[in-house]
Amino acid sequence: MIVVVANENNPDGVAAAIDTLASPLSSNCTLIFGMSFGHQFVMTRSNIQSRYPNARFVTLGGYMTNEHMSAGFGRMEQARYLTGLVAGLMTKTNRICYVGAFRVAQVYRYINGFANGVYQVNTNAVIDLVWINTWADYPLQALAANW
Repeated sequence: MIVVVANENNPDGVAAAIDTLASPLSSNCTLIFGMSFGHQFVMTRSNIQSRYPNARFVTLGGYMTNEHMSAGFGRMEQARYLTGLVAGLMTKTNRICYVGAFRVAQVYRYINGFANGVYQVNTNAVIDLVWINTWADYPLQALAANW
């Protein structure tokens, strides 16, 4: 039987979430996915992996691997392409804002996918790119999108 356990928005951080998920006294998970680039740095710590030798880790968006951890990532630029199609069709002003988190390869892939979608349906559109240099500052994201 497969049981899926989620641990979201853990205020104590990734290590605490792993303790909650992998501990035999808690959920006893044997396959743990880190859903962000930054999770790989905690997931590869030897103290985490030695505490849970039966657990295997997968980081989505990262690159670090070892005998207990793999890395993978979906082709999210395809989803961004679809959102670009919608944005290109819905804009009333031909001005579209894209909020970029960090200047890293995966974000550039997202931007390119989005822009390709926009320009597929609206060659008159202009995309304003705003960098905020954070992954999860929702008030700042809203401010940047509405500048």
